[in-house]
Amino acid sequence: MLFLLNTDVISVPADVSPPEGFEAFRRLPKDAVIPTVKAIFEEHPRLERERPEVAIWLCSVLLETFPGACAALFYRDLNTDRFIACVADVPIHLVARLWRFQRDGLEITDEVYRMIWSRAKFLG
Repeated sequence: MLFLLNTDVISVPADVSPPEGFEAFRRLPKDAVIPTVKAIFEEHPRLERERPEVAIWLCSVLLETFPGACAALFYRDLNTDRFIACVADVPIHLVARLWRFQRDGLEITDEVYRMIWSRAKFLG
């Protein structure tokens, strides 16, 4: 499965195991998942690039928690200095297109904001 995490498309295998220290995460209630992931991103704002094994696993948790959603955005609001988290319902064909660009070595950040985050239907 593909999942857009911020500006990177992550390929999530079906049988991903939790990284060391994250085993209890799957037992969180649904309403605690986003605040917990947000807290992780507050400590590691570029998690998807710095700790890809953790990012892959978190994407698998987000896919389980929010069926049908295939994108999430975690960022610091520069006006309030608070971290914002959004899960989005994005057409999978757009995520797949971005994944192909990324796989071919193209920078996709501008396309992600133009195609996805500027018009995404946020779920929460």
